Amino acid sequence: MLYAQIKKGQKLHLVFEPGEGWDRQHLIPINEVSKPLCNRRFSGHYRMTINVPLASACKNCLRVYRKHFEG
Repeated sequence: MLYAQIKKGQKLHLVFEPGEGWDRQHLIPINEVSKPLCNRRFSGHYRMTINVPLASACKNCLRVYRKHFEG
């Protein structure tokens, strides 16, 4: 799981990194990251991706993550 920022000053969104996904049939290919878990639309390019949260993440992404992986 990575954190990605779409535009400067916006919240960080949770995204799947290569080899991850909801299940084995929907894994992310090498050299790509998924769209945000909250399904927010974006142009296809992130401003940055990091593996630690530097700021608070999108609350919708966190809600979706908790529902599928902790619940």
